[in-house]
Amino acid sequence: MSCGSCVSALEGGLLKQHGITAATANFLTGSLTVTFDQSLTSAEAVAEAADDLGYPARLLQLQQLARKGSGAAAAAAAAAEGDEDWAASDAAGRQETLQLTVGGMSCASCVGSVEEAVRRLPGVHSVSVSLLTQQAAVTYDAAGPTGPRDVLEAVEAVGFEAALAEHGLGDMAGGPSGLMEREARVWRNRLLLGSVLALPVALVGMSSMLPGLGMAWWARGPKVVGGLPLVWVVEALLAAAVQVLVGGPFYRQAWHGLKYGSANMGLLVALGTTAAFADSLFSMALAAADASYQGHVYFESSVLILVFVCAGKYIEAKAKARTSDAVRGLLRLGAKSAVLLTLGPDGEAVAAVREIPAELVQIGDVLRVAPGSTVPADGAVVHGTSAVDESMLTGEAMPVTKRPGDGVIGGTVNGTGLMHIQATRVGADTTLSSIVRLVAAAQAHKAPIQALADTIASWFVPTVVTLATATFATWLCLGLSGRLDPAALPPGTSPFLLALLHMVAVLVIACPCALGLATPTVVMVATGVAARLGVLIKGGSTLELAHRTKVVVFDKTGTLTTGKPTVKQVVFVSDGMPRPLLALIAAVEAGSEHPLARAVVQHVAALGIQETDAGGRVVEFAAQPGRGVSCSGTVAAAAAAAAAVDVVIGNLAWLEECGVQLSAAVRQKKAQLEGQGATVMLAAVGGSVVALFAVADQIKPEAPAVLAALQQRGMQCWMITGDSRRAALVLAVQLGIPETHVVAEALPATKKASSSSRVQQQRCVVAMVGDGINDSPALSEADVGIAIGSGTDVAMEAADVVLMRSHLSDVVVAFDISRRAFRRMQLNFMWAFGYNVLAIPVAAGVLYPISHQLMPPWIAAVAMAASSVSVVASSLLLRLYRRPKGLEG
Repeated sequence: MSCGSCVSALEGGLLKQHGITAATANFLTGSLTVTFDQSLTSAEAVAEAADDLGYPARLLQLQQLARKGSGAAAAAAAAAEGDEDWAASDAAGRQETLQLTVGGMSCASCVGSVEEAVRRLPGVHSVSVSLLTQQAAVTYDAAGPTGPRDVLEAVEAVGFEAALAEHGLGDMAGGPSGLMEREARVWRNRLLLGSVLALPVALVGMSSMLPGLGMAWWARGPKVVGGLPLVWVVEALLAAAVQVLVGGPFYRQAWHGLKYGSANMGLLVALGTTAAFADSLFSMALAAADASYQGHVYFESSVLILVFVCAGKYIEAKAKARTSDAVRGLLRLGAKSAVLLTLGPDGEAVAAVREIPAELVQIGDVLRVAPGSTVPADGAVVHGTSAVDESMLTGEAMPVTKRPGDGVIGGTVNGTGLMHIQATRVGADTTLSSIVRLVAAAQAHKAPIQALADTIASWFVPTVVTLATATFATWLCLGLSGRLDPAALPPGTSPFLLALLHMVAVLVIACPCALGLATPTVVMVATGVAARLGVLIKGGSTLELAHRTKVVVFDKTGTLTTGKPTVKQVVFVSDGMPRPLLALIAAVEAGSEHPLARAVVQHVAALGIQETDAGGRVVEFAAQPGRGVSCSGTVAAAAAAAAAVDVVIGNLAWLEECGVQLSAAVRQKKAQLEGQGATVMLAAVGGSVVALFAVADQIKPEAPAVLAALQQRGMQCWMITGDSRRAALVLAVQLGIPETHVVAEALPATKKASSSSRVQQQRCVVAMVGDGINDSPALSEADVGIAIGSGTDVAMEAADVVLMRSHLSDVVVAFDISRRAFRRMQLNFMWAFGYNVLAIPVAAGVLYPISHQLMPPWIAAVAMAASSVSVVASSLLLRLYRRPKGLEG
């Protein structure tokens, strides 16, 4: 694929195939995504159909679309629908296929030995070994006890050599850049070959413009037959070689397009160069028949058209490869090897140490990470302390201290300390692999504005051919009717030749490539730049939509605040608080995972009171998300009744619903604490309120500046929280959020989503920023969902933009990049469209009556090549983007 016309031809041709319901191609990344019914066709048939259309395809991935969504979000959806089996199978039953190269096999018995050895491994589902290709494919449980290293060792144990085949992440994510590099080499070779063959032709054809050389010298050369000069024959042979060896791909592309009723750039180049070549052959025939023939040949035009088109394609491919530097940079982050530790029977002493390739690391492996080395896989620190540089993945400038129990990310760089880590995610499941997949998928995703370019491209080539034909007919009619002064024509130019050269110039100067490159190059560069800064944007549609955002809704806890609330004050209703009763409250809150509950447990522990001090137990525990908890509990008889008592902890509405009576004094104290910006939890034991816990969460230091920066960019900032309105308004004042833009007492999930929907009723694009699993419905509901880096996998699955770190300044970065990217898309599109609108009439000769200057076809080819290269260069300027000043984080 070389232009938008190719994309339209491929997509249109595939959609005509039986069983195919959707097809999306991206010529910049060289990717094709097809949705089809397996009962009607197959992946192999789809690849064959693409090949028949003139675009050879290779299957990279086959995915079963059993349910809308995938990964964590789909599993969560399945669990919510009661489909626990599907959710569990998605999490634990996923299978992976390992491709191996096996050496030393010589007969069918060898094949049998290898298959039997691998099949004995637990978790292996199938083994297929080919003697001819020396390849093996092994399918096994991704979460099972067997990994790639076990498979290799099993093959080696029966006497054969084994190694992982070249596959996987590099092909999937590095494909675009690798594809462009290979494409650039192909165009370079064609350019070199064409230049060597075309140089003599060009020197002869343009000798009249060279000092000291005139056409008369060539005309006096020997004649082959009649008036046919020998030099013309040499030119014809060299030009024919260029047509076949260099122009062959254009002719094949044009033929495949015409065969399926579509037209592409190859057709324009083929028509233009063929017209110049054929006219020259016609002149040769006339010269051979008439010794007095005074005409000219234009072999230099036919060869230079192809050479300059190849030069443009080469420069374009090299520039396009630069657009995916971000993905290649991410791939280079991965460690090449890992130091595997074999522990002794006690699980602590190191029994053996060996170095293995990083791709052979398996879940549960204990790895040694030396100072200054790259972490080979995602894992948890089991020994040692160090500072890890995560800037290459998260954009976080300062190294992060890691202690035993802390998680580490594969691809980050260890500081000066020595660590032992236990691998928790390997291969395609690591954070780095997920980032690369997300960025690669985003770069292959079309922006909505691209649909306009595709529509224009589908009509572009037929329109240009029509215009070129009309140009030829117009100039020929003007010449034959005598309206052109023969004396004003260039020397040796007949009316027919004048019309032909104008037609060739129109065919060659038209450039559908620039239209096709206008938006996908921007998407690739912008998503790559964003990824380098720790902002993952999921595709061109998100990139385009985000720039129109007028309202940004922030969840409070963990987004605007640190997400680590602490108890600031405890108010006891009666004088003093029995120790066992306070221990009982802590025991009840320990059953909840809510941050406010954890704050109460930590506060009680800080007072030196243990949960066991209650002297009883908690039964019939129940939690109501966003409201509170309730249970029955027993405490020591010395402190209170030995019988079970009801315990209710939560907000005011929850206690009232549970039948707890609140006195005026309690309500007044609650209002007072909320007026200080605290979230107040009420604890009732035996139907009476015994304590009020004022819990506060610290505002992130950068939050006010980030909100101010967004407001300066014309966006409204809203806050959604489950806190009371009184407490929420205190926080809003500190953040600079207007009172009318605060949505308080919103419950998780449904109410947060409905609150986000209420904001959307303003009929503008709304972005939602959140971090928790409770935010995922609101993230999905918003036009643009943004999940911050400390969030859950489900929230990130539901989001359109993922921030790799928790610094809110990255929200501004996301919107800034989207705005700059969309402006660049518009600029590229206007340039590409404007170029064709202006260049085609000039090539058609609208200025000829004034200037009496003819545009040589090879000049048209230079202009066409320059137009597409300039679009790519324009997109590459986005790489100069830097974080806004004052928000470096």
